Amino acid sequence: MKKNTIVLSCSNSDVSKSLNYDLATKIAKLGSFDFINLADYNVDHISSDTVEKVPAKISELNEKLLPYEKMIFVTPEINGYMPGFAKNILDW
Repeated sequence: MKKNTIVLSCSNSDVSKSLNYDLATKIAKLGSFDFINLADYNVDHISSDTVEKVPAKISELNEKLLPYEKMIFVTPEINGYMPGFAKNILDW
């Protein structure tokens, strides 16, 4: 059975409690959603040299996300785009 929704957070700073992190945790609590902090899944950048071996952290994240129908991404905005860290995780 599919779970309803999960909130995924990505901060673009090294501050332990960023505004994005605070917003994501509040959304998760208000909606009784599960929460994942993408900072826990720091991996090398995807490239043609690395794409053949999926990092263990990405495999772990994929397994956690499979049961969910919907995902809410909370990321900083940088010139209209998400930060490279979040994009890298999605690319994997």
